[in-house]
Amino acid sequence: MIDKKEWIPFMWGVVSENEEIVRKMLKTFDISHHEKENKAAATPLHIVTGKGRQARTLDVMISNLGFDKMAKDILDRTVLHVAAYCGFVACVHKLIDHGVEINVSDKDEKIPLHPACSRGKEDVVHLLANSGATINRYSWGNETTRLNYAVGNNNTEIIQF
Repeated sequence: MIDKKEWIPFMWGVVSENEEIVRKMLKTFDISHHEKENKAAATPLHIVTGKGRQARTLDVMISNLGFDKMAKDILDRTVLHVAAYCGFVACVHKLIDHGVEINVSDKDEKIPLHPACSRGKEDVVHLLANSGATINRYSWGNETTRLNYAVGNNNTEIIQF
């Protein structure tokens, strides 16, 4: 059963942050559906991460429920790309703790550092850089580095970093 957002019921359970509901659904339904994607190929992990304040739920989904921490959406963005784009430091930190690839590229060769810089998410930029993100990596589409993004947005904190 899929709704207008192309979500299966399990996705709503995940977004509710109710760990017990998620566990019951996993026991009741075929576990192969837990990575079910919507039209944008966003997995439940992408959706939870995009909501932000759900680092604990993210942790449970990866540690206890076996979700793919490196799953990609239709544009090859990982869950780390989503967390960096949104500026959710706790989620970025939790993903790094789980050993995600920090320099993974999307279809435009952007690594998670690029959207964090372009959106002025200074705390995320510092965390990614201090965790091994490639600082001067070019993105394919417009051949820009994180410094280009920071200058374009007049973000002196990121420029100085």
